[in-house]
Amino acid sequence: PLSDKIILYYFFNMMNILYFFGKYIKEKKEENMNILLKITLVLCIIGGINWGLIGLFDFNLVEAIFQEDSFLTNLIYILVGISAIIDLYVLTKDLDR
Repeated sequence: PLSDKIILYYFFNMMNILYFFGKYIKEKKEENMNILLKITLVLCIIGGINWGLIGLFDFNLVEAIFQEDSFLTNLIYILVGISAIIDLYVLTKDLDR
């Protein structure tokens, strides 16, 4: 039979492995979240620039590139809207954690 010392040794080794695996998963989650935040920020900037062009010059850049009422134009508008909702959610969270 295994002695108590060997059982404790393997138990603590497993606990260390689980701890470092959990820490690795948390870091990857934060890294993926940072990528998502950068993408949403870029999409909101694109939307803001487009609205600025519409307001100043009555020129819609998205429609000029992808044609009026096309699938891609609508997709860009949807992605910008979703990005704004995600950024609104991020605005309410503590980013220093």
